This record gives sequence, C-alpha cells and structure tokens, in this order.
Amino acid sequence: MGWVNTGLGAVPIVVTIPEAVAIDDADVVLGDLAKLTGADQLLTQQLQAVKIGRAPVVGHSRTISRDYLFLRLRQAGYDPALMTMNVPEKITLSRRAVKLSAEDMEMMVRAHITAHPPFTGAEMTITAVRIPGDILLPTGDIQHEIHYLQQSRPSGTLPLNIFFSKNGHPVKRLTATATVTLLKEVPVTRRPIARYELIQAEDLMMQTMDVADLPANTVFDFEEINGQRARRTIGPRTVLRKDQLEYPPAVQRGDRVIIIAASGGLRITTLGEVQHTGKVGERIKVVNLDSNKTLFARVIDSRTVQVEF
Repeated sequence: MGWVNTGLGAVPIVVTIPEAVAIDDADVVLGDLAKLTGADQLLTQQLQAVKIGRAPVVGHSRTISRDYLFLRLRQAGYDPALMTMNVPEKITLSRRAVKLSAEDMEMMVRAHITAHPPFTGAEMTITAVRIPGDILLPTGDIQHEIHYLQQSRPSGTLPLNIFFSKNGHPVKRLTATATVTLLKEVPVTRRPIARYELIQAEDLMMQTMDVADLPANTVFDFEEINGQRARRTIGPRTVLRKDQLEYPPAVQRGDRVIIIAASGGLRITTLGEVQHTGKVGERIKVVNLDSNKTLFARVIDSRTVQVEF
C-alpha cells in the first residue's frame, strides 16, 4: 500500500478509478473519477479537488490516459508513486445529459410569445412553432431565456433564440421559428384624399387586417393622423402610411408673429415677420420689425416663434 506524508505522519492512500466514468459538470476533478480511501477528511477533500481537465461536450465522450492523470496529480503536488493507484490504462469520460424534447421547447416558445407578444393591441394566434429537434442538456439546474430576433417590420414569421445556461454559464443556443397571425383594426380611407387636403375622421373607416401584411410605417391610430394632411393624392380604401402624411405649415412667408426671447427669468417679446413657411418645431428665418435684423427662431404655433440662445 502507498503512503502520503501530510506532515502529521504517514497516511495510506488508495485511489480507485473505473474504466468508464460519467460526469455532470464541465470541469473534471479527481473526486468525479475516483474513490479515495485511507486518508483523513481534510486530505480526502484536497485530493478530490485536484483539477483533471475539461469534461466532454454533452452527449459525447473522451479518453484520458493513466499517465495524464498521474501528471495532473504531480502538478498539484501529489506523488502517485506514494499512493496505491488502482487506475486502468485508459479512462473513458462521458457527460451525463438530459433530453429536452422539441415538444417541450415548443410549449416554452408558445408561453413566451403569449406572455410577451411581439405587437401590442393585436389579436394574436400562434399557428405553428418549428423547433430543429430534441436536444441534450447537462444535468443540474438549467435556466433558459427566449429572445426575439430583431426584425425591420412586424411579420407573420417570428425567429427566436433560446438560450440555455447552467450556473450562469451558457451551454446551448438554438433558433426556433413561430408563425403567427396578428389581427388589428387600422384606419383606411373611405374616399380619395387630394394632395395637401387635411384628413378628417369622417374620411376614414376602421378595417381589421393582418399586421404582417402591412408596411412597417403603417398608421394604426386616428390620433396619429389628427391635424395632418396628405403629402400626395391617396386613393380610396388605402391603409395610411406615415410617409404619406405631414403637418401643414403653421406659418407662411409674410405672416406677422410674436418673437419670444427668454433666458433665465428674463423674457422679451417683439413683433416679427416670417421669411418662409415653417411647421411647428422647425427653425425659420424671421425679421425683427423693431431692429430690422434677421433671426433664426423655432415655430411654436401659428402666431409665435421663439429665439433659442
């Protein structure tokens, strides 16, 4: 029998390892492989913690040699020659795994889409979920997160990533695809709308449509249209897009406006004349009629502009 000197006297150590060992974690320590006898509790724990290497990928196996095992022990400060080593020439390591079925992942995806719909305010129906197939995951406490892949516009096809992790470390990622219908009422024109014509509520009607069939810049609410006009002629029964609408100019060239200049507690007003058309929020040229100086000011409304310092 071999012995290890711990400083407290000679302690007999027997290390026994079978030809095949199944591992749970990604890192392999001696305690995962060996049965240790003949040592006190502290020494046993120290030997069990000796790092041997990385475990194989889930569902796969790898082989390590007895010589490699002895090398790792020596690197950790333990001489195998002083121990009784019941170790085969080759040790096959495999990674324990649990199978997660495609059906279980489909339920996960459906639950995520239902809890976090990709489009608010629409009646959604999940018609299909496509999963690549069953997967193998490490044993233990596995967490998962599901994220939508970014899309430029609402679509009836939703790609999602499923991330699996253990103890905060990623272990698996796969992409799933869901097919959904997203029905929502949207405003459409009742009649032709002429260029620059102000759009009124009575010019529109609500129609239920699949969001996936609509342009990315579709207008979904009357409130988005309020006060806007058609930038170009729009035909009847047309779904309105944001690029078809604009706010009419609040001021025209030659309009008289109040110029406001404010800084801190100081506020000065004077009369000005607009030099070109401008919408609310735009910066335009105005002439201060008192000083005859040209200024840049931001349009507040049809009667007011504000100089910014």
